[in-house]
Amino acid sequence: MSNNTFTVEVGDQAFTFTITVDDYSSFINKFSEKNKIAPAYNFCMQTVSKDDKPALKELLAHPSVAPQIASALMEQYVPQLNIVVKPVRPSASN
Repeated sequence: MSNNTFTVEVGDQAFTFTITVDDYSSFINKFSEKNKIAPAYNFCMQTVSKDDKPALKELLAHPSVAPQIASALMEQYVPQLNIVVKPVRPSASN
């Protein structure tokens, strides 16, 4: 992962976001089962371009918008891996 710039279209508005490893790490570290809205809001506001900030802030007034945008950005930023977890079978000597 490195710096990545994305354009997110919401309705007829387009917003440009640049995400760094530090932005990603901060978002993941603050996100929890009981704390979703504030980390998503902060992530969006910290990564959006300066020119798009006022319009995004207005859009984020509705609490459901920030998690949706953050989720869409994460889908593009995080590489898709094929991860499989398999149980270890005990050997006959155990």
